[in-house]
Amino acid sequence: GVGVPSPAVQFTLYKMGEAVLESCPYVKDIKITMPNIHNNPIDLSRFGCKNIHPHGEVFLPIDEPHGIISATLVRSASKL
Repeated sequence: GVGVPSPAVQFTLYKMGEAVLESCPYVKDIKITMPNIHNNPIDLSRFGCKNIHPHGEVFLPIDEPHGIISATLVRSASKL
């Protein structure tokens, strides 16, 4: 599959839940919980290199801040 850029973990959670509701008509709601772990781009200048992508290409996970983010999506009631 092809990845999709995500501006935030909340966006990813929503899109995942939305995909389940769209593809599984018998699912009435879904709760997804994900870790919120930050990864900072590494300054590669001391190695004579640089990250070409504006958001970085080489990252370092950090301990703080971190947390858990969850989302619950509920299927809309049918109008029939």
